[in-house]
Amino acid sequence: MKKRNVKKKEYILPENAADINLEPPRRNERQKAQLSQKPERRSNKPEELSKTEKRSRQNKKRRLKNRVRHIMLSIALIALLIAVGVTLSLTVFFKIENISVSGSGVYSESDVIAYSNIDVGDNLFLIDENKVNESITENLPYIYNVSVKRVLPSTVKLVLTDAVVKYSIETEEGYILLDDNFKVLETNAQHLPAATTCIMDASVSSAQAGYKIEFEDETTADCLNKLSTIINSLDMTEATSISSTDINHNYIVYEGRITFELGVIDDQAESRVLRGLAACEQLDESNPESSGTLNLQSDKQVYFTAD
Repeated sequence: MKKRNVKKKEYILPENAADINLEPPRRNERQKAQLSQKPERRSNKPEELSKTEKRSRQNKKRRLKNRVRHIMLSIALIALLIAVGVTLSLTVFFKIENISVSGSGVYSESDVIAYSNIDVGDNLFLIDENKVNESITENLPYIYNVSVKRVLPSTVKLVLTDAVVKYSIETEEGYILLDDNFKVLETNAQHLPAATTCIMDASVSSAQAGYKIEFEDETTADCLNKLSTIINSLDMTEATSISSTDINHNYIVYEGRITFELGVIDDQAESRVLRGLAACEQLDESNPESSGTLNLQSDKQVYFTAD
């Protein structure tokens, strides 16, 4: 068989063949830096631990569980002990054996104990102090306040404070006597104690010994309470009477001879009373027997009209 002669095809290069670059493209330095910074791919396969490491981790978990269990058991034991202690304290221990009374010269010890509602054998820590105070001060009006003191293991001390007559209201049957909180101490007193402030021009709806007095007009009651608060705050022993006919007409009488016209009892009323007291000092310097009316309704001016 004859060998076929194949003529090799020749390619003619173009004139600009010198411009043709057959070498692979070169990456610039910036691209090289970016490629070098690409993070390596991490395998998603979990890291295999040795037997020793696995055992160490299991021991740590076991110790943590045991520690938590011990803490919970300790807390439960402490709570149980507290509960048992409280139960024993309220049922078995601290039974009252002695009740003493001090501080009052008005009522007998037996009367005070009877109205305290505290009995021998009661638990020392189950005494309701508010109820004890309320019961004694309502049934024994001349008791102003009761302080309950516990002395371990089995004694209760009742320390009393006597009430003082501060206000009075004259009636056909006698005098209604009140303390500084308007609690009724006595209803038909025939003798008026010294240094008592009389309440004038007020109609009473209810006066029961041991309870706060009630007036027919609520506005009058509110104004009288405010006047009382001012007098108590300033410790104004010179006030011989107070009066309120309506919300705009409120009065304090100084030593029975100088009337303070206060007008409305507002936030500035106490300041106006102080100016009235200062004015009375000036009047007393010139004439200790001066009497009349001080108009204190203005917050800036004081006007005196002599009788």
